Amino acid sequence: MIEFGAPGKVVLWGEYAVLAGAPAMVMAVDRIARCRIEARTEGWRCRSSGFESIAATSSKAALSAGEVPIESVARVVAAVVQQIPQAPVGADVFLDTSEFYRTGRKLGIGSSAAICVAAYHAVATLAGVAPNYPDALACHRNLQGPAGSGIDVAAAYSGGLQRFQHGSSSPRTLPDGLLMRFIWTGTPADTTDHVNRFETWRAQHDIAALAALAAASEDLFRQTTIVALQHYVGCLQELDKTAQLGIYDSSHTYLDTLAIGHQVVYKPCGAGGGDIGVAFSDDAERLIAFMSAAEQRFEMLPLEIAEYGIRATRE
Repeated sequence: MIEFGAPGKVVLWGEYAVLAGAPAMVMAVDRIARCRIEARTEGWRCRSSGFESIAATSSKAALSAGEVPIESVARVVAAVVQQIPQAPVGADVFLDTSEFYRTGRKLGIGSSAAICVAAYHAVATLAGVAPNYPDALACHRNLQGPAGSGIDVAAAYSGGLQRFQHGSSSPRTLPDGLLMRFIWTGTPADTTDHVNRFETWRAQHDIAALAALAAASEDLFRQTTIVALQHYVGCLQELDKTAQLGIYDSSHTYLDTLAIGHQVVYKPCGAGGGDIGVAFSDDAERLIAFMSAAEQRFEMLPLEIAEYGIRATRE
């Protein structure tokens, strides 16, 4: 039996800007998606825990052709088998993303990328194929389509803090005095819908707001300060207003106003419109006061950096 685990992610800054070629900072987090696999003589039996999907039994030929129900866990396996023709004729697969959900609702920390990377490595290892990042990314695009930057796959693959740009990443660090805390809004967001809306807007309108956001994201790699983060947040809000993307829903708007009152910086992570946000400060007392006020309405989400990306957890 083989088992691989891959971490989730949060985007600290650079969302949307990364789609225009700007660098973004992504942090792999200590919520792990796992794929356990064992060869069978015939047929693929696919089960899951975490995301809502039905168990399925399928042939390799059906998986390779993508002939699986959209609500089936076999969609993830099919996306991988399509990329690995050397996959065996049969296997027993168990996919676990339970750490990415709370009370049946998605947290929005990259579960699909993490489980895709874990499943890709597990199947590749079973098939005797050397895994690589481009094929892991291709598997995720087989699953969700070509939209998106691939930043979530990079975090799952490499772990740690990464500067991501133009499809590649490199390790980075944050200043010692910069403090972060994460908040779950309790509302799942549809990242694909937000990205599609953004791409439609970008193709038809003046993109000055996007250029300003991209410049602010680049600046944060030169000086990661509270002032620079506040400037970035202002650019993100201007993009949201101009493009009407719905990044700041009522929850994120409330938390932003609350943060201003406590002199901390708050922003949604990733596509926005729900999921999670992050509060930054260089003053521990201010951050504690903000979090105490925020938890009256929202749930704090304890997340730490996952230093490792994809790795075998059982062989």
